[in-house]
Amino acid sequence: MRIIEAAGHSCIFLPKYYCELNFIEFFWGAVKRYLCENCDYTFETLKTDLPKAMAAVRFSTIRLW
Repeated sequence: MRIIEAAGHSCIFLPKYYCELNFIEFFWGAVKRYLCENCDYTFETLKTDLPKAMAAVRFSTIRLW
């Protein structure tokens, strides 16, 4: 924690089992939604579609969370 704060960032500890407070869960949910709609469930296409899915989540959407 000291290293993070020394670098000018803040460290926030979230309660366990409250995924609605952890914004990365919203991001991964959007990524998984994209993959469900666009992936044919083979490992090769998953490797190519995962970066596309992560890039498909807009910054404007992330700011809403």
